Amino acid sequence: MESPEILLAYSYEENHTRWTELYKPSARRSFDISAIRVNRRCKGCNSSHDLHRHHKANDYLFARIRPDRYAERYIQFRAEDINDLCRWCHEEFHRYFRIWHKHFFWDAVNYRFELSFKLGLTLKQCRSLKKKFLKIYTRWLRERRKENDL
Repeated sequence: MESPEILLAYSYEENHTRWTELYKPSARRSFDISAIRVNRRCKGCNSSHDLHRHHKANDYLFARIRPDRYAERYIQFRAEDINDLCRWCHEEFHRYFRIWHKHFFWDAVNYRFELSFKLGLTLKQCRSLKKKFLKIYTRWLRERRKENDL
C-alpha cells in the first residue's frame, strides 16, 4: 500500500488518472455515463439538468486512505454506489455533510482520524465509517425528497 501521506499530495484529477491506469476499467464501462441524458433524474429534486454522479458513501475519501481496497471500485462508478444529483443538490449535500462532519466527525475522532491518514485505517474502521456516511446521505436524501414532495 502506498503511503497515505503521499496520496494526500495528489489532486482529484491526478488520483483519478493514476487509479484508471492502475485498475483499467472494463470495456463495458469505457463510456462516460454522465454524458447520457435519457431517463436520468436527480434523486434529490427530480431535475434532469446538470447532473453529477455522487458516491453515496464518500468513496473518494476511502480510495485515498486505502487505495489498495477502494480505488478500483471508486473509478468503476457502480450503480449501487452512486446516485445522480443535479449540481445544486450535489453542492447542498456537501454543505449538509460538512456541518455533520464538523459537529461529529472532527470533534469526536479528530485526533484518531488525523493519525489514520498517516497510519492507514483498518478495513473494519473503513467499513464502519462508510456505513455512517451512507446513513448521513440517506437521511439527507429523505429530507430533500420530502421537501420536494417526491
